[in-house]
Amino acid sequence: MHEAKHSLATRLAWGLTAAALIAAPSFAQPAGTLGPRPWKATPTPSGAIDVRAHGAACDGTKDDAPAIAAALKVAAGKPGAEVLFPPTAKPCMLKSAISLPEGVTLRAEPGSVTLKATADNVSRPVLLSVASHTRLIGLSLDGGGAGMANTNPVVIGYKVSDLMFDHVAVRHSRGIGVIFSSSISGVIIRDSIFEDLGNHWKTTHAAKDRIQGVVFCCGEGNRDNTVEFNRFADIGLDALQFSDQSGAVARGNLFQLEDGQRALLAAPDYPAALYLVRDSNITIANNRVEGAQGNCVDAPGITDARILHNALTGCGQAGIGLFVSPDDGHPRIASHNVLVEGNDVTNNVRWPASAHKGGLTLAGATAQVTLRGNRITDTQAQKTQSFAVYGPRNNSVSGLSVDRSNKLDGNAVGVFSGVAPQ
Repeated sequence: MHEAKHSLATRLAWGLTAAALIAAPSFAQPAGTLGPRPWKATPTPSGAIDVRAHGAACDGTKDDAPAIAAALKVAAGKPGAEVLFPPTAKPCMLKSAISLPEGVTLRAEPGSVTLKATADNVSRPVLLSVASHTRLIGLSLDGGGAGMANTNPVVIGYKVSDLMFDHVAVRHSRGIGVIFSSSISGVIIRDSIFEDLGNHWKTTHAAKDRIQGVVFCCGEGNRDNTVEFNRFADIGLDALQFSDQSGAVARGNLFQLEDGQRALLAAPDYPAALYLVRDSNITIANNRVEGAQGNCVDAPGITDARILHNALTGCGQAGIGLFVSPDDGHPRIASHNVLVEGNDVTNNVRWPASAHKGGLTLAGATAQVTLRGNRITDTQAQKTQSFAVYGPRNNSVSGLSVDRSNKLDGNAVGVFSGVAPQ
């Protein structure tokens, strides 16, 4: 099982009944809509505050942080104000982070403006601190590169609600791309790109230099956050982490994560596409995962959860792993009341040393797992996915329900090992 990457907060209550799982919402996925959807241009509001009017040069050299801060200071006194970044060929350089006031929108045409950290930027966060009731539209954020001295996150949100990232790009950071923590609610990240994040390990070949892409974590009061229709690529550690969340949704995302890490770095475990820890009432639907170095979906301690209609392929360990939450100073919770329906789980367990030998791997006291309408198979000439459903020795899995609608044959060795339908 994947180790915890942060000190994570208190256990979540065991919530809904198994009957609630059957009433899971539908997330039908139209063809061709994985990852960011096309941008629909909207008129710039009259009265938008132009950063150039406050001295921003965006010439790739000058420190534009003071000018942008001046524009934000004006916006802070105008509820619903928008700060506009006109298109520029060179990046707006930031020697220090800017703080987005509550209720303000930062706007640019997608792909037309980059905010980039200078080499001597030592801020935490590197570029942007966000607040409640804010919007970030169209901007690209460049953390300065995987070899930069600053290891801090590019974006930090602490105790924020009602926040949206729309057609944003976060790239080229040694640290975490975006992290939200403590009493996070109503955050939406959509149609955005997260790539080349947490990759200092490529220089050092050290496990400690692998860092996440997007993290929602920690504490109580984290609820109803959504990550949808984004693209994740070339991430050092877990691409998307939900920890101690209630009602979180990840849907329509494209994870393209093959980076050769298993060939370069000896490690006891490898990063997941989705790392889910002590989450309740969570929905993972209509995502495509390709080539995660560890488990496609790594889920220790999730309860009352739905994993629906995902395509999970080419991962180093299991397609889906349901486990007991880690021993990280918090009460340990077994994954419980989980509906796994309509998933296509193929050609995983690419890391020969993996202890997770099944397309679906169950361990510990995982309980009340329902499989319905899944295809868990290996279509390769040289098969790597040993079993459809696998449990390591000495586990105590209970309440595994396997409907006849599943297709579970075609794996390297067999259908079940170490666990059986009950």
